[in-house]
Amino acid sequence: MSWWVEDQLKSALLTDLRPIIPEGYFELESNKLQLDASLDKTGHLSKELSWGTAAGRLGHSTYFKNTAIIAPRQLSAADVLMNLGMLVAARASYQACSNVKAHADSLKVFDGNAEKVALQLKEEQIPQLELNVRGALTQYLRHLSKEEAAPYLSMLKTEDLIELGLRVRMRDKVLSWVAKNLGAIVVSVVTALAIALFLSWLGIPH
Repeated sequence: MSWWVEDQLKSALLTDLRPIIPEGYFELESNKLQLDASLDKTGHLSKELSWGTAAGRLGHSTYFKNTAIIAPRQLSAADVLMNLGMLVAARASYQACSNVKAHADSLKVFDGNAEKVALQLKEEQIPQLELNVRGALTQYLRHLSKEEAAPYLSMLKTEDLIELGLRVRMRDKVLSWVAKNLGAIVVSVVTALAIALFLSWLGIPH
């Protein structure tokens, strides 16, 4: 998914949940996870890991443990935030493990199973989390206006758009076309048969 679309989605989710997010929540020391500088020279992975972990925790507690009365849109936003946060953290963890592997290879030392963890994240956890995000996002978009939802449709796949009623299955398109043009089709078939029979009666090959 495009990072700029994802950033817009993060902003939308946090805006919806602003009334129930504790003051300075994402700046709390408990939410700051720091990777070694040798593995994260720019600090980007640390920021992603911190935000993802904090967002996942916040979304989970809001969705499953919140006792306050909140709007359905906010509850759905919490579901997306939980899954998106876990996905962001998993991607950062994957990149960190890959960096550990590369660093260990350069030193010709054991990578501490970093390669295995990276492979598991890439092949199992990240694909599942992406699926979870799409599922939660599909439900969240039901609470948005057409204009509000538009920026995030690119994050969905065809089957999600079909579920939202924004795209029609090819089979349904064909059936709809046949239903609309059934009379013309029948006339064409009957005409073709009549012509074929007439040519046969005249002995003219067809």
